[in-house]
Amino acid sequence: MSITQNWSRENLAWAGGLFEGEGCISQKTWGTAVMRLQMTDEDTVRRFARIVGVGQLSGPHEHGVGRKQTWIWSLCKSDYVIAIIAALWPFLGIRRQSKATEVMKTFGERFGKRRRASHCLYGHEFTPENTFWSKGHRSCRECGRRKSRAYYWKKKNNGAQHIHQFTGIAGIGFTQE
Repeated sequence: MSITQNWSRENLAWAGGLFEGEGCISQKTWGTAVMRLQMTDEDTVRRFARIVGVGQLSGPHEHGVGRKQTWIWSLCKSDYVIAIIAALWPFLGIRRQSKATEVMKTFGERFGKRRRASHCLYGHEFTPENTFWSKGHRSCRECGRRKSRAYYWKKKNNGAQHIHQFTGIAGIGFTQE
């Protein structure tokens, strides 16, 4: 299904009103924008999911004895979150719009900062020989090799944390004396 297949003005107005009342926009610690809608009415959540055309629908979720089951629609892919927010924007209230603006501003700053970086988080330079793209993200080949070696070493030694020559891997390595 296309993301815009069910995006008539009436459907977006309905989805925007529902999201205004029952949805939330937030951000994960690593910068990913997140949208979520949780309700006890399965058919309403399913209709919302059909209208927006993306995201994950899960449920029923139990919340204890005597409490109703809930269904949850969530979306964690930032590009789609931006598109959905833009589509629902005219139908959202001021509070929801300000939260969306805050999340998108932070996402844009983090995304832009990492895009302009000349070195990876561990200090390796992003050269054509040391850079590859995976799932839309720029990655460092040297860090990938080190992580792979550390994973292999840990698996080979049944998860034991040994002193070895692969130093500088996110708290795994130590220097040999």
